[in-house]
Amino acid sequence: MMSVTLKHVADLSGVSPMTVSRVIRGLSRVAPATRKKVQDAVSALGLQQSEAMLGAAVGNAIAENRLKLMVVMADEENVGFAAIFGGLKQRLMAEGGIVTVVKSSEVLDMERSGKWPRPHGCVFLGKIEPEVVHILKRRWPCVLAGASNLSDTIDSVSMNENRAAAAILDHLSELGHRQIFWLGVDHEQAGKSISTLKDLIQVLDRPGNARYAAWQFLAEYQLGNEPSCIRWVAAPKEEKQWAQTINGCWAWFSKMNPRPTSLIVEDEELAARLLKHFSSKEVRVPRDLSVISYGNSKFSQTSSPPLTSVSPPWKQIGQTLPELVRRRMIHPSAPVVAIELEAKLVQRKSTTPL
Repeated sequence: MMSVTLKHVADLSGVSPMTVSRVIRGLSRVAPATRKKVQDAVSALGLQQSEAMLGAAVGNAIAENRLKLMVVMADEENVGFAAIFGGLKQRLMAEGGIVTVVKSSEVLDMERSGKWPRPHGCVFLGKIEPEVVHILKRRWPCVLAGASNLSDTIDSVSMNENRAAAAILDHLSELGHRQIFWLGVDHEQAGKSISTLKDLIQVLDRPGNARYAAWQFLAEYQLGNEPSCIRWVAAPKEEKQWAQTINGCWAWFSKMNPRPTSLIVEDEELAARLLKHFSSKEVRVPRDLSVISYGNSKFSQTSSPPLTSVSPPWKQIGQTLPELVRRRMIHPSAPVVAIELEAKLVQRKSTTPL
């Protein structure tokens, strides 16, 4: 059977081989009607043959031009973004690739002006507005980094939140803890608590809640005995807000009866500040309360005592992204995949047996 080439697709669609190459590489400056002609021609020539032709053409394009990726950052960054970006940049530089960065809010300006960069694909970092995702998906292969359930139509690489939560639960259970409390950081849920499975399901139904869904391991374990085992606070941005948040956390914690013997805090800086405040109130960590956080950053390492912390695989996530973009370039119709990498629980001095 004769292999399909760019010229075959060009002849069938009535365009030049150069235009066919631009379409299959996902480059943006092709009229929608022309793009559809090429895509229809590819389909007409048969999926198996076209996939092989696409793979060869895209492989040559990447080899000649090196992989060019545009990273779209959410307007609100988090501590993991820099580490993911660092892993991505390191991988691309080793291969001679190029990475550019834009803010999510800048994409709408590009759409209005019609002035676009010319990458091979896009990487989303954080929660990107659906309108921005839709605009960019029409132009290039897109991959989501750091979350898996923001969209079921985009390839993604993220941390395995279920196994991270299970590692926390296993560690605390081995130490004899049963009264365990989760403290999340979420603007929309700030001030709310979970006291029934119905409350939990309403929260978990919101998109982008892979971590809170994982916390269901603990919530279902506890809800029969201890109400309100999950609570949320808003992330402070100013020192005055930090004081209000810390005082608020202490107010409800001090009223709990019985008090939790262990606390899991989603935000490391919040956890480190709580350690200091609790100490001033004669609640000693870990003697009176074991504490675990997420991130394994300087806050966990330098707090007093040093925090046991979940260490996310941020760098590995970044290094995996180029392969997902290449896969989508070579196989545009391939099933959507969600890759979850393992985190590690780093044990320090903030947890102890009962």
